[in-house]
Amino acid sequence: MTQSLLHYTRLLCIFVLVFSSSILFAQTSDKTEGCAPLSIHFTAPSGSSTYYWEFDDGGSSTIQDPNHTFIQEKNHTVTFRESQGGTIIGSIVISIYPKPKPSFTADPAGGCVPLDVQFTNTSVVNNNITVTNYNWVFGDGTGDNANANPAHYFPSVNKYTIGFKLETDKDGCDTTAIFTDAINVTNPPIPVFGTDPFPPVACVSPLVLNYLNTTTPGNYTLNWDFGNGNTFAGANPPAQNYTENGSFPITLTLEDEAGCVKTAHLTAGVGVPHPLIALPNDTLCKGQIYTIQNLSAPGVNKWEFQDATPATSTQVEPNLRFDEVGQKTIKYTLTSPDGQCTGDTTITVWVEDISASLSVDPEYSCSEPVLLNYTGTTDNGTTFLYGFGDGTTSNEQNPAHLYVDKDTTTHSLEGEIKYATVFTAISPAGCRATASVTTTINTPNALFVPDVVAGCAPLLVTFNDTSYSNENIVEWNWDFGDGTILNATN
Repeated sequence: MTQSLLHYTRLLCIFVLVFSSSILFAQTSDKTEGCAPLSIHFTAPSGSSTYYWEFDDGGSSTIQDPNHTFIQEKNHTVTFRESQGGTIIGSIVISIYPKPKPSFTADPAGGCVPLDVQFTNTSVVNNNITVTNYNWVFGDGTGDNANANPAHYFPSVNKYTIGFKLETDKDGCDTTAIFTDAINVTNPPIPVFGTDPFPPVACVSPLVLNYLNTTTPGNYTLNWDFGNGNTFAGANPPAQNYTENGSFPITLTLEDEAGCVKTAHLTAGVGVPHPLIALPNDTLCKGQIYTIQNLSAPGVNKWEFQDATPATSTQVEPNLRFDEVGQKTIKYTLTSPDGQCTGDTTITVWVEDISASLSVDPEYSCSEPVLLNYTGTTDNGTTFLYGFGDGTTSNEQNPAHLYVDKDTTTHSLEGEIKYATVFTAISPAGCRATASVTTTINTPNALFVPDVVAGCAPLLVTFNDTSYSNENIVEWNWDFGDGTILNATN
């Protein structure tokens, strides 16, 4: 009897010790990783009555559930004892990571107004940290919170300060950086210059030109290209001597601190005038207005256009529009200012027309979501752009697009919806044609009105059906919420 009791007592003691030890190992922390400085709340084991926390950065605490802020970026081991120097009850590893460093490149970081800029994220982020969102503030009242590498359009002259925030999956690791005057959008003056003599032409060589720079003064650089192999950097260039016959394009280039470049042009001519003209392409679009770029020396201009509006012109750089398709000619005759020398050139262009049509299947639907299948037809188009009624786009010629009603209001009557889509076909020469189509969507709404909404049991309620449908309703399914279900066809 005594031995049995002693054996039972030993088993009980072992059980108590094991059970007690399991409680003492239950120290916890509200977080185990994050970025410095990181404040962490520790909770002592529920079975302890005295407390000694030891932090490996030199700190300690005798509080039951202390808070501790970690500054050093490393893995910290926090030990818990019941007294200083006592047996270690347990430990917790706390990982402190360096904060992410937001950074980016901008291409370009400056230029002429308006300016399109492509931002590229180059942030430095520890491998244990995941960026969950990118927030950009562009300094013009707009931002982007969806893209790591956004593009942005700056429409006004200004120096823009960019804010860039990285949101992460770790405590204390969200980081914001401000980049002051990161984008510089400018609008310097257009350079202006003249020549003496003016116009800068001579039927017989040599031609000596003095240059008169009248550009508005400012903080920018000026570079000259005289068209004869000579260049000059500065505001007041030396005279140039043109000893050979020909046309000499003269360019004055202005560039400011933001990289905004503007140019001015004149052409010097020696000998018989050499007409020098250019169009944006050798294939032009019917009905589109074009401006001919004239790089010739100054003189008397005469233009003749085949099947175009206007048919003739005496302007230096006329606008024209071709009204018929096919091969057309442009003839340009240039006479020197003194009327002594004449030269001409004829260029040939091809005028094309492009058409587009669009159909959709289905054209009508009484349900949604509905898959809309588009067929875009064009004769000369090789690239395509769809603009759907929900603001999304597609570059396919015959896309399938899922229409989903964005109105999630349960008890509402939407009625008829006209969902419009625009199709644009673009030829290799840049000619465009558009077509549009509309799908009518008219979904039914199940609605009813009870004559009473509350009362004493048993309660008789009459339900008045006020449902809407563009089609005839052939069946009603009622579920009264008390297990009663009624299916009716009238």
